[in-house]
Amino acid sequence: WDSIKNLITNRKFWVLGFANAFYSAAMSLVLAGMPFFAKYTLGISSGQTTFLFGAVLLIAIACVAVWAKLVKKYTLMPVWRAALIVLAIAFIPLYFANSLVSGIIFAAFVGFGFAGAITTMDLIGAKIMDEDTAKHNLRREGIISNALGFMNRLNGLFTSLAFYLVFKLFAYESGANPGPQPDQAARFLLAVFPPILMVISFASSFF
Repeated sequence: WDSIKNLITNRKFWVLGFANAFYSAAMSLVLAGMPFFAKYTLGISSGQTTFLFGAVLLIAIACVAVWAKLVKKYTLMPVWRAALIVLAIAFIPLYFANSLVSGIIFAAFVGFGFAGAITTMDLIGAKIMDEDTAKHNLRREGIISNALGFMNRLNGLFTSLAFYLVFKLFAYESGANPGPQPDQAARFLLAVFPPILMVISFASSFF
């Protein structure tokens, strides 16, 4: 009981938990929305969607080292917050993508921001665990990790909200029934709602 009490009274746990939940929701929408975006907004084949995902992942892998160097130079917290806001901004150009080439270029921007988030999120979690161990002289990594995992599952609520709004605003139900404006619905899922989530994630990092 003391472990749970100490955890729920740890402000930094809630800061990371909510920031991570909003970030995870944004990236979940990338996975869910990219195929629709490719088909209805860019007008490319499903096979070419791989190039968009590849741009995100390859740039993310390549840029992890860049963000790691920034952490060493500027310390963890400011770089973490910078990564969150960079990712928020990186989604916006996708709204204006209209071809495979522009889609790949703008998806690469998302990859850069994604690299910053994945580089810093785990470090923030490790920092919270280390501080908890130093303060209470107990190792509770398992409890903290499980609790953060539970918080992360809140992202399902936010992604569900995104699809609910797409249904209400654009009458989009599914790929079989995309409604009268599937291109705009796809833009909303990939280039409007995710940056809003990331701005909230960024704001959460200051509480």
